[in-house]
Parts: sequence; C-alpha cells; structure tokens
Amino acid sequence: REIAADDYFQGMFSTALDEGEIITAVKFPIPDCASYQKFLQPASRFALTGVFVAKYGDNVRVAVTGASEEGVFRWAEAEAALSANFAPEAHIALYQACAIDGDYERGRKIMAAMLPLMAILEQGGQFGQCIKQGMTLRDLPAGPPRKPLSPLNSADQNALAQVIREMDSKISAIVAE
Repeated sequence: REIAADDYFQGMFSTALDEGEIITAVKFPIPDCASYQKFLQPASRFALTGVFVAKYGDNVRVAVTGASEEGVFRWAEAEAALSANFAPEAHIALYQACAIDGDYERGRKIMAAMLPLMAILEQGGQFGQCIKQGMTLRDLPAGPPRKPLSPLNSADQNALAQVIREMDSKISAIVAE
C-alpha cells in the first residue's frame, strides 16, 4: 500500500505502519528548491530542532521536527505565508517607494493603506483562511483550508474583499500622484 507523507507520521515514535509492515520504497516529488536547517546540540552536534522548506511551483511545504511533543509536523502558517502573496502590487509599490525612490513619505502612505489588510490577516486566528480567500479573490484559487480549519464565512469573505478593494484603490491613487 501507499501512505502519503502527511499521513505517515502520527506522533512521536509513531507511524501509520501496521504490525509487520515494512517500508519498501519512498517517493517524493523533486522540489524546485529546498533547504534543511537544524539547531545543533553543541556537544553531540545532534539536531535538536530542524526545519525543512521545499518549494513546488506556487506551493511551499514546511516541516518541523523536534519542536513539539508530537514529533514532526507541518507548519501550515509558514506555508501560507511563504506561498501566498495575493497582493504583490502593494508590496512592489512599497519597495519602489522606499528602496528605489527613497520616498519614505509615499512609503508611509502605502503602508498605511496596507494596515487594514494586515489587521484582518493577524486577528482571530484565521490567517490561512484569509490567505486562501485572498488568493481566490485574485483568481489564484488555492483550494480549501486543510482540516480542521474551515473556510471563511460569508461575512468575513465580504469584509476581506472590501478591505482588499479599498487597499488597491488607495495604493493606485498614491502611485499615480
């Protein structure tokens, strides 16, 4: 039988293997780029905590080991943050204003226009759901949130859409000045 990597690890020293089963093959897609970084115990050089990040097209996976009582886990919030930038125009405008043009006053105005979106993303524990909905609003469907998370309710979807529309409008006006 085949077991998906997401389903294989079930806790510290626990896997999805049944009694008597052995692994005969391991298959993983080749990422576009990847990195494994570890925090070493100084005397033994044994990895106390490790983080593996892999990019597959527009998707990013982040696995962490040694940082929880469950053993290895996927860090969904980091995956969402690394793979989903549904407002690149805003970030480009901010970079252009500050880093290229040295116009920090314009940069402050752009950042002020972005703050309501940042507030929505960081409130209420729905970061991943907001990112996925933002991607959908930009015609970049990212699929539903992973269980046990649920998609945003319609009121939250509408609020997010309104904040994004207002941000886009304000930044367009600032850039046009």
